[in-house]
Amino acid sequence: MPIGSDPTPLTEGAVDVYVGFVNNQPLTLKEQGVDTVVLAFQDVGIPSYTGTMVVQRSYLEKNRDVVKNFLRATVMGYELNAKDPAAGAELLL
Repeated sequence: MPIGSDPTPLTEGAVDVYVGFVNNQPLTLKEQGVDTVVLAFQDVGIPSYTGTMVVQRSYLEKNRDVVKNFLRATVMGYELNAKDPAAGAELLL
């Protein structure tokens, strides 16, 4: 489920797990009266990266080519931005 930086889908029960930033979303949830358990990726042996994407195994099995193409396009975007950051900034503006 695509969600941004707002943990509302977790508080509404739309998702069971929310991947966020430890310095932000747990505080937001606490203000809403939601107790949280923070588990960092590195705590379970996964290197820590930003922009982590998660997909259900069932979706991956049914849509493997879609996921692979999305990831390839994402990498291409990163590579193009590294070559010319001004172009990405212009698109953003």
